[in-house]
Amino acid sequence: MAVDGNPHAGGGADPWPPLPAGIANDPQIEYKKILYQAQVDAAAAQQKAGADSAAALAATDAQRTQAAWSNEYALLQSLYGAYLDVTKGALDRAQSRAQFVQTAAAAVSTAYAGILALSYSVSSTNPKIRSLPVQGIVATLFLGLSIALATVYLAYFGGQGSVPGPGAAPSLGEQQRARLASFINWASAPIVTRVYFLHAAVVSLAVGVACLPVAYMSISSTDAVKLTVAGLAAVFVLPGLITGGSWRLPGRSHPSQGG
Repeated sequence: MAVDGNPHAGGGADPWPPLPAGIANDPQIEYKKILYQAQVDAAAAQQKAGADSAAALAATDAQRTQAAWSNEYALLQSLYGAYLDVTKGALDRAQSRAQFVQTAAAAVSTAYAGILALSYSVSSTNPKIRSLPVQGIVATLFLGLSIALATVYLAYFGGQGSVPGPGAAPSLGEQQRARLASFINWASAPIVTRVYFLHAAVVSLAVGVACLPVAYMSISSTDAVKLTVAGLAAVFVLPGLITGGSWRLPGRSHPSQGG
């Protein structure tokens, strides 16, 4: 190491000032002590400043991360709450749809019966009044079938079943998503198992409305029977296609809580 008032000579990789040699007879010993002390204090202050800066940066990052996760947790809570509210109202909305189909079919049937009463009569005593032809009951058949299918959707209770609960997940987020999915499956199981009947009721209502003018058309009884068979095929086949080929009865192939 070099001395002679140059404390930085030969410092190498050591951040501390080198120790001088031959300090016993050095007339500048006091001066060098002060100089070295100042350098030591400066190095210590620099290291402390670096450590304080790193600690402050780490604390800022931790606060920022905590704030971000707090915001994320709040958003997830609101989102999952909305999911749960929508799912809990699914049964009520499904029942409202079925009741709407029932009401619509009953209203159309009542209006149709009134129109037929003005045009036809089942009595043949008065030659001026025409008897109701066979095709006149086609629309009534499908409208009544629509009401019956909607009633089955509302009132049919299948066997008791169960929906598997959420399994173990490797993280909290995945566990929450699994729990939410399990609740949605449990709440929607009664709807899924009976949705075929609701779809069939809607199709039957549509076929019945489409067949309203048939009573005033000149067709044979054979054609009326063919039309009825085609309509029945549409009522019972189309819902299966809509639901992906599902012909399941409630409580059979999809577990539910029996609702």
